[in-house]
Amino acid sequence: MTAKELYERDFYAGTQETARLLREGRFEKLDIKASLMRSRTWEAASGAIWRVGSNS
Repeated sequence: MTAKELYERDFYAGTQETARLLREGRFEKLDIKASLMRSRTWEAASGAIWRVGSNS
């Protein structure tokens, strides 16, 4: 398995675990730093622009 494949598998597993913990209301178990890193990585990779609170 390539490094890219390992990263993508880990990325997906991390997002699934975060989603499960949120659904279950287990906020104390969330790894906020890792979740933020995943969202920033996805944002950079997808070219998405997030503007929280923006009307545009």
